[in-house]
Amino acid sequence: MKYKALLACLYLLAYAHVSCAQEAVALQEVVLTDTALRDFSNTHAVSSLADSLPRFANPFLAQILSANSLLYVKENGAGMVASVAFRGTTAAQTAVIWNGIPINSVLLGQVDFNTIQTVNYQEISVRSGGGSTFYGSGAIGGSVHLENNFDLSENKAHQVRYAYGSYNNHNAFAESKFRSGKWTLAGSLFLNDAENDYEFPNRRRRNINGEYQVFSANFRALRKLSERSELRFFNEYVQQYRNFSVVFPTDVKTAYDDLNFRHSAEFVNRRNRIEHLVRVGFLREVYRYYPNTILPDFQSGYAATALARYEFKYQVSKKLRFTSIADVQRIFANGADINRQQRTTLTTALGAAWQPYKSDLIELGLRKEQVSDFESPFLFSLGYKHAFAEAFSARAGVSRNFRAPTFNDLYWNSLGNPSLRAENAWQYELGLQFAKKYWNLSLTAFQNQVSDMIRWVPGASGQFRPENTDEVDITGVEVQGDFRWKFGSSQWAVGSSYAYTKSINANTNLQLVYVPEHKAVFNVKYSYKSFEILYNQQWVSSVETRSDHSGGALDAFSTAAVYLNYKMSRFPVLISLAAQNLYNTAYQTVLSRPMPLRTYQINLTLNL
Repeated sequence: MKYKALLACLYLLAYAHVSCAQEAVALQEVVLTDTALRDFSNTHAVSSLADSLPRFANPFLAQILSANSLLYVKENGAGMVASVAFRGTTAAQTAVIWNGIPINSVLLGQVDFNTIQTVNYQEISVRSGGGSTFYGSGAIGGSVHLENNFDLSENKAHQVRYAYGSYNNHNAFAESKFRSGKWTLAGSLFLNDAENDYEFPNRRRRNINGEYQVFSANFRALRKLSERSELRFFNEYVQQYRNFSVVFPTDVKTAYDDLNFRHSAEFVNRRNRIEHLVRVGFLREVYRYYPNTILPDFQSGYAATALARYEFKYQVSKKLRFTSIADVQRIFANGADINRQQRTTLTTALGAAWQPYKSDLIELGLRKEQVSDFESPFLFSLGYKHAFAEAFSARAGVSRNFRAPTFNDLYWNSLGNPSLRAENAWQYELGLQFAKKYWNLSLTAFQNQVSDMIRWVPGASGQFRPENTDEVDITGVEVQGDFRWKFGSSQWAVGSSYAYTKSINANTNLQLVYVPEHKAVFNVKYSYKSFEILYNQQWVSSVETRSDHSGGALDAFSTAAVYLNYKMSRFPVLISLAAQNLYNTAYQTVLSRPMPLRTYQINLTLNL
């Protein structure tokens, strides 16, 4: 399959090169689609990860978030199932937004971050803190935003990339973008497969049954209808085949295949101070689980989501703007463990941003959902930002957020609980920021009170069933800083982040499992003409793996990576080298799931 995909990559490049022979006048504009992130998140902490680490060596979102954010990423081994703990929350309390559309699984409530390919997106952002007023269920700890944009300043651009790394890891990517007349088109293909048979640290064996293969195709288009209106289309297809690594060689070998289809179409019209956006979308997730790879038997299921959305924006003046949202969503699910079920959600939301003075900004959000199978709470968010001086500002915010019960929670055959309530969270946040020409420093303190948390607990019969049982009090502090300096042909960029998080179960007074109290990240990048070197290091404190802290805690660890890039002067070729886990650290992020020791990768990129 990998050779067919590579040929398809080359075909895409050749086709685009011929198709864009008709040149057009360049427009200096980049079109983004997640307007709530742009227009109503200015009192929140939002960080961009688009250029944080070389994506050729970090093709999965789990790798980028682990090495360059304050999220704790839990991986069941390299390339295996990956989830996150964001500000002390659980895996299902982080929302992932694809071009303005939430894509968390309706079956599990979370996203496997090793099924998200970073090379497919032009913008990757992390929005810290509650965001349910604009993004709905799951945005309690925060949200991760994946965006495809349209760069109207380019008439054509093509790229082909191939990388080879340790443990027979192949990585191929091709992308083509062009503009002709009123059309702007872009498409990409990605393939990654690996034997993934790395040696286990301090053990005389290798990772067994860890092979995987990922293929994705991404296509987007923009059609200018007039100076004031346009159509946008976004399409994505992701297919992943994975064996699941075993803990012991004698364990039964299992495998998992999954497909994800994402489609969206938008119509945008702007007239004076008014903007209309109409969006329709369709999402589909399909899976097959093989409980024994020797046998042909498998369990399967699917979920499909159809949605329609209307947004109305009104710029009252330079100081005041409003938005209103009406949204309808229909979900269908069926599978081996869930008989045919469906959910209908009707949503209305309002947002406002008011700048009464040059130094002050107030943001307000309101949201109410009518859901067919559970009661959704009334949500709101209020943020305030004040600039004391040109370089110093402070912000404060309060919000109510929620997480909906998943289809598995409600409808799992004979074990689901249709009486579950939505998880409820109140969040409070204070922040300070110092910003000058070359440096930036921010300090954030937050508190999150989560109630009615859904847990699968043993009942009288000994079988596990979901119940609203836990309450969690979360407090924390985040410090982030960066420094950039340019002298002649030399450029320096230094960044550092640190988080302290206490996430306490109110019933036991113990820290939640897989939530580290401390995490720190450090990056330094030096560029000189055509040469670039980047050093990255993270440190994570120990984490508990059992809710009663009775043993099995994972040790603290520190890992580092170094990346070298050289751009050839006579040819449009970029040569890149990477060494990850530079100091050969033995570590785990999930109990009994060792991660690889030092790995290497070489990459060639051709830009046309």
